Amino acid sequence: MHSRRSKSFRKKIYLFLVFCVLALVGCGSSSSSKPPTISGSIPPTSVVSTCAIDSTDNTVVSGTVTFDRVLHTNNALDYSNIISQVVRGAVVEIVCNDDGLTLVAGITGKDGSFNLSLPKNTENIFVRVKAQMENAGTPAWNFMVVDNTQNKALYVLDGSSFDLGVDPVMRNLHAPSGWDGSSYATVRAAAPFAILHSIYDAFNKVLLADPEVIFPPLKLNWSKNNTVLPGDLSLGQITTSFFNGDEIYLLGAANVDTDEYDDHVIIHEFTHYLEAKFSRSDSIGGGHSRNDYLDIRVAFSEGLANAFSGMVNDDPVYRDSSGLNQGDGFGFDVDDNNCGNKGWFSECSVHAIIYDLYDNASEPVDTLDFGFTPLFDVLINDQKNTNAMISIFSFIHQLKQKNPLEASGIDTLVSDQNIDVIGDIYGDSQISNDPGSQKVLPVQGQITIDGVPVNVCSTDEFKVGNGLGLFRLLRFTMPNSEGLTISAAKTSGSGIDPDIYLHEKGQVVSKAESTNLENEVLITPVLDTGKTYIIEVYEFGNTFDGVGVTCFDVSVSS
Repeated sequence: MHSRRSKSFRKKIYLFLVFCVLALVGCGSSSSSKPPTISGSIPPTSVVSTCAIDSTDNTVVSGTVTFDRVLHTNNALDYSNIISQVVRGAVVEIVCNDDGLTLVAGITGKDGSFNLSLPKNTENIFVRVKAQMENAGTPAWNFMVVDNTQNKALYVLDGSSFDLGVDPVMRNLHAPSGWDGSSYATVRAAAPFAILHSIYDAFNKVLLADPEVIFPPLKLNWSKNNTVLPGDLSLGQITTSFFNGDEIYLLGAANVDTDEYDDHVIIHEFTHYLEAKFSRSDSIGGGHSRNDYLDIRVAFSEGLANAFSGMVNDDPVYRDSSGLNQGDGFGFDVDDNNCGNKGWFSECSVHAIIYDLYDNASEPVDTLDFGFTPLFDVLINDQKNTNAMISIFSFIHQLKQKNPLEASGIDTLVSDQNIDVIGDIYGDSQISNDPGSQKVLPVQGQITIDGVPVNVCSTDEFKVGNGLGLFRLLRFTMPNSEGLTISAAKTSGSGIDPDIYLHEKGQVVSKAESTNLENEVLITPVLDTGKTYIIEVYEFGNTFDGVGVTCFDVSVSS
């Protein structure tokens, strides 16, 4: 889930240094006939440390970093089924115990190994692994797991102190789950590294499509205090796991809802980050479920995030644990085409279509095997620049344009979800699936400047906040450059507060959201010749409490 604008913010739904030590894990030396492969290195800042030895002869500190992963049985976490996984791509340092300065730094390899060289006979040092994956240059990334309840402190895992001699030293670090058989009795050191593990898989999926991608920095906020209460994020009152446009927040409250081992949830939120930073998300956010009848923008964004979580794991079963001892939860299969509310308004239909486009399974209605790269290409290029609001219509139409030989197979997938064959980015081809008692078609209708008003109705019939038919969309293209007057005059219903937003390629150009006026008027800035703009009209009361069906005559005048 991610959130949106509001009416001034109620309008629409919507360490001391830089770390906190998770655990001090004693790491004894271990023998190995073959040292681990050398990992990438990070040039340390030039420092003069009390631990440093003036020597031209170096020796090596190597080891492997691992963490506990609690696996699922059905949708619940199964603490009788804990495995050890390696920590890949994380920043690892040798730190002086006396002054806290970093002597040398590197990156753990795909096998969790590190291999760092520093002067022999260096004394009183320890290995630190950061809950951070960082790479400079091209490609580039910087993903950090931080504690939002501790001033965004970066989680780290520290080993015990040791001295170097002449011979190489092996120091293995392990982050335990903290589970004692009945509860989380000790520090949950594994949690941040479990989150990193999911992110590692997700961003490497993107690297397959674009090996030179530059990822904007991302903080993933996790705390054992992060719970389902709304309120102050710095106190852990985050309501749910979500992406806020810049950072991800993840639940961690034991016996309520924890998400550190729910990799589909983590990757779902990472998908919203990808949308925001590489593509475009027009989603208005808000609560959602597979069986909801949703605004088209929400349905696409959430369905895409569900599908991508399955793609990254090559596992279509989405699991989210919760409850006492994390022994409950829910799950669903994004490869299951039997949605209860099939249509262009269904996140279930969206994820079923997109996952079928991706996978290589042969099913009665799925003969396609696009893989990831062609789908990602549409997202970051065509979707980002489409004139329409982002929806399954814009995605499918643009995919068909780029892959005309596969158009028939795509149409079969779409039709199986009760969506008429998609022939444009706006959904104008949709004529047969209008489920409401009030008409919700056309999806993104047309309106003429200085023409006859168009009557549309905002309804809470399906869902208060972000449901189908609540926000009505009308489009026009500017014949010349000028400002316009857009009005929404109430014609029927119990609502008393229409609002108007004007969009161009997903960006809000102008808005009018006066309070308690049955007629709303928007005076636009000068609009550009040839550009397509989309008017969004809705009854504000339907975004919170629900006031029923309210209809407006919408007009545009020069």
